[in-house]
Amino acid sequence: MAADPEATQAPTPVEALEADFAPLDPARALEVYREVRAWVHAWSVPSQTPPNSTVHRAGLESGAVCVTLRFGGRVIGSAVGIGARDGTMRADAGEAVAEATRGALREASQFFGLKAGQTPPAADRVMVSVEFAGRFVPYLPASYDDADLEIPAGIEGIAVRAGERTRVVFPSMMLLFGAGSVDLGRPTGMSPGDALATGVGAVLEDPGTGMRLLAENNPQRMAKERGVTFYRFSVAHLASRTPGGDPEFLYRHGRVLHEREVTLETLRVWRDGLANHLLARVRTGADGVTMAGVYSPVSDTFAPRAELVEQGLAAWALGVTARQPGVDAELAARCAEAARGLVLDLSRREDAARRVERTPAAAAAFVLALSSAAPVDAERVKPARDAAMNSLRTVVERPEGAPSMLALVAYAVGREGARAGLPELRVRASGLLETIFRENPVEDLSSSMPWAALAAIDLPERDGTITSTPVLLDWRDLVMKNMMTPADAGPDAEDLVGGIVFPRSRAPLPSAQSVRVGLALAAMLADERLTLNNRVAPETARLVPLLRFVRQLMGDDAHAALFVDPERAKFGVRSALWDQRMTVEACAVTLVLLSDAIRGVERSAGGR
Repeated sequence: MAADPEATQAPTPVEALEADFAPLDPARALEVYREVRAWVHAWSVPSQTPPNSTVHRAGLESGAVCVTLRFGGRVIGSAVGIGARDGTMRADAGEAVAEATRGALREASQFFGLKAGQTPPAADRVMVSVEFAGRFVPYLPASYDDADLEIPAGIEGIAVRAGERTRVVFPSMMLLFGAGSVDLGRPTGMSPGDALATGVGAVLEDPGTGMRLLAENNPQRMAKERGVTFYRFSVAHLASRTPGGDPEFLYRHGRVLHEREVTLETLRVWRDGLANHLLARVRTGADGVTMAGVYSPVSDTFAPRAELVEQGLAAWALGVTARQPGVDAELAARCAEAARGLVLDLSRREDAARRVERTPAAAAAFVLALSSAAPVDAERVKPARDAAMNSLRTVVERPEGAPSMLALVAYAVGREGARAGLPELRVRASGLLETIFRENPVEDLSSSMPWAALAAIDLPERDGTITSTPVLLDWRDLVMKNMMTPADAGPDAEDLVGGIVFPRSRAPLPSAQSVRVGLALAAMLADERLTLNNRVAPETARLVPLLRFVRQLMGDDAHAALFVDPERAKFGVRSALWDQRMTVEACAVTLVLLSDAIRGVERSAGGR
């Protein structure tokens, strides 16, 4: 019988590429994971793994594995095993799995202070994470900046090779890079471009060649003149949330949430959870109430003190939450008390470096906090309030600066005018707001959000109409066109769906900056003048993907293999899916976003 020509037909280039990126078969990955965990809990890896061992039958074509061990949430050992030894970068990975496990156990033994042959009594409480590399695919970016755009951070890994030296960086290694740094002002994590550049310095044994900012270190030149080969690869990542628990496949060290998880009830759960997360940063001591700053969940460290703007926005958000209908009475009381304490702390004049009038943004945040917090002792806050308002009046009279700052000032001055019964302040705020809308084209309005939209809602004409309604509606339609869709994201970025892409930004992928726009959109949805009754349902539907993305930014139980204290990090808003820092400002803005989204969705459900 003649052979079927289709049976022997060579794969198309697309089929070959898909095969290259295919990760390890899930069933085999589970088998290997369980064998690795058994080795870890026994604190011993066979000197030679039997040929019939699960790890030899796994079929890992790249021969690269990363094993990470945690105890009490902290990384105590991590190592990479590379089984490949030939130019194809393909080999049986049995020894690579054993090599990585041995390396991780050596580091963990140092952590426990063990001598050779000793086993820690808590070996069965060590949590295991295993990443299996797919086939190494040759890759040569035009620049390291292009690599940052083309390789999804936290999902794909990279490898660099020169001669006999190979450097492999797995996604978890990129996410955890710098996690122990005390400088919480800098992003945690390593971008794919950074990983490639430092890999070059490692394999060439010349740190200078790993400096990506130097033009002569361009990857194309490194490949041509220094014989460096670059690779990228997909991974199958398995880890358990608890010691001995069932392993789970992770996606960017977590899981992808679905739009069906966005409901009125879950929005309330997220709001309350985020409020509790912020409250946990509020500290009461002999000197009164203070607030911790940015939090790194991968190292479980806080900046000792929140910046003035951060603390003001936190007090504002907690005060807003305390007044929301449906919030549990006990939670509302705690939010109100914390907001009041934070306002009093900001009112203190002893430390000149922490006076609210130091910057217009800090003054505006303080005034917003005053507008939402429960009544406080007027005499105690008066000096700070007067100083803040003098600073803001200067900005109103000579509006210079970034649109976001000007819009924040307009909103704060308008709110203070309403609180203090000073209509002339609201007139001045309206004038500043008109300037913002007049001087910024609609495509640039996102830079002034959410404050421009909130101020517009708060400063209507005498008949209640919002003068800037046509502009805001045009802006909303434009922003929706910049929301990442499943088609935009593809399979390598499913968790980014719903995030906002800012075309003129240097950061091309959605991040926590989306929550600023999200608050403006949620406030517009909740307002009957900006979203008419017949538009509530369709606008709610358009907002749901963004709400999904906002929730994706929040820490949850799925990050148990990444965070030291998952419970402390729960509901905190990360700076980006690849930057785990949780800033006070992002959490505060998101908290108000969720409150407004709840009001908007209630309108859609008929509960107006």
